[in-house]
Amino acid sequence: MYYQSSKFRRWQGVESDRRGASRASLTLSNVNRTHLVTENYFTYDNTIGKHEIAAVVGMGAESWETNVNGSFGAGYSSDLLQTISAADPLTVTANSQNYKETLMSFFGRFNYAFDDAKYLASISLRTDGSSVFGPNNKYGFFPAASIGWNIHKESFLEDIDAINTLKFRVSYGATGNQGINSLESLGRADDTPYVFNGVTVGGSTASSRLPNPNLKWETTTTFNIGLDFKLFNNLFEGTVEYYKANTTDLLLDRSIAGTTGFAVTR
Repeated sequence: MYYQSSKFRRWQGVESDRRGASRASLTLSNVNRTHLVTENYFTYDNTIGKHEIAAVVGMGAESWETNVNGSFGAGYSSDLLQTISAADPLTVTANSQNYKETLMSFFGRFNYAFDDAKYLASISLRTDGSSVFGPNNKYGFFPAASIGWNIHKESFLEDIDAINTLKFRVSYGATGNQGINSLESLGRADDTPYVFNGVTVGGSTASSRLPNPNLKWETTTTFNIGLDFKLFNNLFEGTVEYYKANTTDLLLDRSIAGTTGFAVTR
């Protein structure tokens, strides 16, 4: 469990602006954030002759809850009264936000090595579900696999002293990104206070964001092939490799035609 609390206070004094007291203002905010995480897994390791096996399966869960409270006031007549209640009532605004994000994960990994790690293979499977996405696509599936060959352990290279390590490897896998706030898939109203009969009252207008119930994980797939080497008693080492990554379903705003009544969507 992780808990964080932060406070912000900004006072802009009466003499800070040439327009005088009307520009004096006070901004207050308080942010509390709680992060809970749990992870449970089982592991298995065994060696059978020349075969080495290692496996892990498990699940994890995380939640983030954030509470934000803020207020603003302006029109102070003196630097001695630095409170919201001393501000001009027509300028006072307050806001409060509370939102929660959750993540559920299931994962498994299988590693295999044969003949003193001469040949290597690994497979991993992962499913993550996040509350920030639309109701139709909360879960994403992210597999990965790799193979390796320690060529220097082959009999035809055992007598070549100049080669200390020579490893060929190939891997392919997918990873996900959920880096958006919890409201991005929803349509919502924008807070728009207005003055009615000399009193500031709360109001709202329709958001310019089009809801997207199909919003889903941003996925990056990578392919990598490489050759690692160490030569002359490890005096000289390096890597030759080819790497390619492709990202789909980018979590970026997209402009849409104004005739829809909206401006952007995810």
